[in-house]
Amino acid sequence: MKLFPLTASLLLAAFPGVVLADSKDDVKAAVEKLTAAENYTWSTLVDMGSDSQFRPGPIEGKALKDGTAMVTWKRGDNTTEAFVKDGKAVMKVEGAWKTPEEIAAASEGGNGGRGRMMGGMLRNTKAPAAQAADLAGKTEKLEEKDGALSGALTGEAVKNLLTFGGRRRDGSSPPEPKDASGTIKFWIMDGVLTKMETHVKGTMSFNGEDRQIDRKTTTEISAVGSTKLEVPEEVSKKLAAAESK
Repeated sequence: MKLFPLTASLLLAAFPGVVLADSKDDVKAAVEKLTAAENYTWSTLVDMGSDSQFRPGPIEGKALKDGTAMVTWKRGDNTTEAFVKDGKAVMKVEGAWKTPEEIAAASEGGNGGRGRMMGGMLRNTKAPAAQAADLAGKTEKLEEKDGALSGALTGEAVKNLLTFGGRRRDGSSPPEPKDASGTIKFWIMDGVLTKMETHVKGTMSFNGEDRQIDRKTTTEISAVGSTKLEVPEEVSKKLAAAESK
């Protein structure tokens, strides 16, 4: 009788939930392939749970190989457009492209705070390839389940997701989340990352009041290599100037 070695797919079929040593390597390779693509499109939806009054709008994005990404998100009737690269940002305000610093400096009160807040959010914004690369290394282990590679996130990763980067607008650290936990799922097709989902829970203190956080963020990736994105010359100059500081 001739014996055949068990492949990874046969192992998974024979033993559901088995952890493969190369699961993280599979994700890493899929992320590297996405990063190497000339461009891609993504869409992100945030679910804050049925008990939350906050309903974030969808986030749409387009990324280029050089790290430049355009991000568009909606909240009610308002749409915000911005370009980000290497932690730098340029936003469209009343038809003009401005850095968060320019928005804050030009405001006397009202919009100054908004500019700083949006600037902080944008500086922490990462395109899916960069975010996946970071989070893949912050999992306890990954296992195949329901067509995805799933695993628990480390405490550090959960904290960063719950606190949106771990820093307040004044640069101070936010309170430590309580009872924090989180998971991540990766979907891969033809060797490329096509979908990612994080689900984090915990209790956070806001102005002395504890609030329960239950947030699921799902990102789907498409049009790999066929996305069209033109970066306005004014945006390129402002991003370059910001990078040189």
